[in-house]
Amino acid sequence: MRIHFLTGDDSWIVPFVDRMVKQAKVAGHETQRIAHHDDLVPGDLLFILGYLRVLPDECLDLHDHNLVVHESDLPKGRGFSPMSWQIAEDRREIPFCLFEAVPEVDAGPVYSRRTLHLDGTELHHEWRELQGLLTERMVLDFIEQYPDVEATPQKGESTFYERRTHEHDEIDIDQPFRSAFHDIRVCNPKEYPAWFEYEGRKFKVSVEPWEEE
Repeated sequence: MRIHFLTGDDSWIVPFVDRMVKQAKVAGHETQRIAHHDDLVPGDLLFILGYLRVLPDECLDLHDHNLVVHESDLPKGRGFSPMSWQIAEDRREIPFCLFEAVPEVDAGPVYSRRTLHLDGTELHHEWRELQGLLTERMVLDFIEQYPDVEATPQKGESTFYERRTHEHDEIDIDQPFRSAFHDIRVCNPKEYPAWFEYEGRKFKVSVEPWEEE
């Protein structure tokens, strides 16, 4: 098959996608990672992973299937950064869906569902690693099973997560630290750290695991 991965060069998931590309090649498929939808070429499967731009409808016509992995129990949790929003709520069972992309956001039929189990202490780089590994497993399983796959339409009332901004990374220093800890876990301490304001000054906050010597 001709399998393409649409992933922006600046996405956190690039190392995982590059590994998927290699494994798909080992399995005998013609495959590559593409960084912008303007560079898409026709193929059989397109996996859209970590790509934040909206695809024009004509791009969806280039492949037999356009597939996305989304970290929520669709149709609940459509939209932006579902994993981050749920971790901030201290949810420890994170549903993953692999579904068909359609013009309406996150509304396509679902091929597979998995659950990521967290213990509630994973920091940003740790839960990202787990997210990438489960995404990789779902994608490779789909490729291996295709075309013996079947999609199920989404059912039920939908909800929508808004796009996270710098303001969402602010922590309330008057709340118990247990609650603030989960807000800190969501943040990347280098690129978008948690922060708070006190006496007219702004401060960054990060935590690190205690490593026993």
